[in-house]
Amino acid sequence: MEGTVQESNRQLKMLEKELREKEDELLELRLENDRLSKEVNEVQTDYRVVNDDYKALIQIMDRARRLAFLSEEEEELKTRFKMDANGNLERIE
Repeated sequence: MEGTVQESNRQLKMLEKELREKEDELLELRLENDRLSKEVNEVQTDYRVVNDDYKALIQIMDRARRLAFLSEEEEELKTRFKMDANGNLERIE
């Protein structure tokens, strides 16, 4: 009977030690989870900012392209003149 009591006490101490280890591991994992959650939120915020900036840049480039294209068309439609040797303007095709 004394052997079984000692065996039970030894098992109890072993289980208590295992429980403390698991509680420590759980605490570490919770802290890591919190840190990673914050990191994910920061990355998502950075992604949104970069994505918004990218969209704005694409819009600016598109507007610039359209303006350049319109300017080229307007220049092509404008009549061009050249001054001849007598000082008269000649139309250039």
